[in-house]
Amino acid sequence: ADDRAIIVSGESKLFYEEEQTTPNGEKIWLSTSKIPLKNNNGEIFGVLGIYEDITQRKAFEKILRQNTEMLNEAQHFARMGSWSLDLRENTLLWSNEVYRIFEIDSEKFDANYETFLNRIHPEDRDLVNSAYMTSLSARQPYEVTHRLLMEDGRIKWVHESGMSEFDSDGKPLRSMGTVQDITERKFAEEEINRLAFFDSLTQLPNRTLLIDRLNQALVVSVRDK
Repeated sequence: ADDRAIIVSGESKLFYEEEQTTPNGEKIWLSTSKIPLKNNNGEIFGVLGIYEDITQRKAFEKILRQNTEMLNEAQHFARMGSWSLDLRENTLLWSNEVYRIFEIDSEKFDANYETFLNRIHPEDRDLVNSAYMTSLSARQPYEVTHRLLMEDGRIKWVHESGMSEFDSDGKPLRSMGTVQDITERKFAEEEINRLAFFDSLTQLPNRTLLIDRLNQALVVSVRDK
C-alpha cells in the first residue's frame, strides 16, 4: 500500500524511520527511503526502495537521551547550569538550567555573548566582562560572582566559572563553564550579617560592628602611620 501511494503521488519518501518485527520476534528499527521510477515519457512504472538497519543508532540515541535527562535533573537539583560559547561563530549554548536561572524562554532568546551581558545587572556588567576578557588574555580560568536583574525588578545572585580552549597560535576558540544560582545563600549571609552586627529591635549597629570597624580603622592607621 505504501509503494502504491508513492506511485500515485509521484513524490519521494525519504529517511522515514519505523519499527519492525522480524520473523523471530526481534524488534528492529529501519530507515526507509522510496523514490518513484519514471520512464523516458515521465510515466511512473515502479518504486526504488532503500532500507537501512538503524537499530544500534536508535539504542545509542536512547542512552544519550536518558543521560541528557539525568544531567538536566542533576543540574536542576544543584541549581547549576552549563554553557558553551563558540568564539568563531559567536554562538552561545545554554543548558536548560541556565535558561531557568535567567528566566528566559529558549525559543525567544538569540543566544550570543552580547545578549548574555544584557541580562546581567547593569552595575555588574563591566565586572563580568573584565573577568572574562582577562581570562582570555591570560589564558587562565576565571570565577566571578554577580547579580542578575529580572524583568520584574528582582535581584538574583549567581556564581560563574569558566575556561577557554585555544589554538596553537594562542587564539581563543571556545569557552565553557557553569552558572550556579546562589541567591538563597547570599540572602542567608546578609541575614546572618544583619543579626550579628545590628540590634534586632532598633536595627542600629551594635557593639560587635563597632569593634569590627575600630579594628579595621586601627589597621589602616598603623599602615598609614
